Amino acid sequence: MKMIMKCLFTFLLCSMRMEAHDHHCHNGECHETDEPRWTKGKTEFAQIQTQVSGPGTIQNFVQVSGKVIFHPDHLAYVLPKVSGTVVEVRKNLGESVGEGEVLALIESRELAEARAAHLVASKKYIYSKALLNQELKLEGISAEQELQNAKLAAALAEIEVRLAAQKLYALGFSREEIVSTAPQNSSEYRIFSVKAPLKGKVLQRDLTLGEWVDSSRQIFTVGNLDKVWVEITISSSDVLYLKEGLPIEITAVHGKLATAQIKQFLPTISEETRMATAIALIENHQGEWMPGQFVTAQIQTDSMESAIVVPQAAIQMIKGEQCVFIENGEEFIPCVVKLGKMDRENVEVLSGLDPGVSYAASNTFCLKADFEKEDAEHHHH
Repeated sequence: MKMIMKCLFTFLLCSMRMEAHDHHCHNGECHETDEPRWTKGKTEFAQIQTQVSGPGTIQNFVQVSGKVIFHPDHLAYVLPKVSGTVVEVRKNLGESVGEGEVLALIESRELAEARAAHLVASKKYIYSKALLNQELKLEGISAEQELQNAKLAAALAEIEVRLAAQKLYALGFSREEIVSTAPQNSSEYRIFSVKAPLKGKVLQRDLTLGEWVDSSRQIFTVGNLDKVWVEITISSSDVLYLKEGLPIEITAVHGKLATAQIKQFLPTISEETRMATAIALIENHQGEWMPGQFVTAQIQTDSMESAIVVPQAAIQMIKGEQCVFIENGEEFIPCVVKLGKMDRENVEVLSGLDPGVSYAASNTFCLKADFEKEDAEHHHH
């Protein structure tokens, strides 16, 4: 009751310049009427929820801008590794590919020579091992020099096989592919398969059927968007408040929201822009975040405790004053308050609202509309 009387008195002082009529509440001048202006039924219909005033937390944020970019570990530039002529292109822009799936086929003399060299070295090694085994069986019968020559030939042949295999490894062949059965016809010796290094989509294609490509040319770009980075620019004045691990809320132009953390923070400031850079990671399995997309972000730096904290939805502007509607029986009375710091959801009340008071915390625009309607009708009469 003390809080209600205080609220009524405060609103009366704020409205002395306005004309008062009978025993109605006009321009913030609260009063009693024979019948309640607001009923419990109205409260339920308007889905107004009440809360009891008390302490809470205000989150401090830094608002920044940024851009969605590819996660560097989920982006691959594909080079053919051999020079040759494009004989088949199996994937086009925007198509999905699996890791190891063939993107294109290239006919390459360089590959043919490498595979032939490995085949010759393998045959030579097999033959030299057979001669060595034969000499070992005849040990003590054949000359010692012949045995040593056989051992040396086998060792050199083994080295040649390993060197030939290393060339194939460098061209992207696996051990299983190298030791597997040789191609059925000679034409297969010179066909090189360009494979996707990761699962994703073809983002770029730069080759045409029949053209010559060399090993230094980027012919495909494959990207996986399951995870993307957000590159955030931070002013030099805000750098001191930021560090790795801070929570961040990212908002796209179309309103899409994502929560993340600062994954990497570069504490160096660009000489040209006087801005620092931070990186946040977004899980993007639905593909809603696209590289190149500009975003805004709020980074939570710290928090503060306050004696009285209410939702922003509880605050309404009435006659130029910030007000909270406090509960008085079936009625709600506007109470002038002085506000402090606020975050996305809550606001600190510095004065005008005591602890332990029941107030309307949601859909208070209904109360404001009803209050202003009553006020307008009374002035009209």
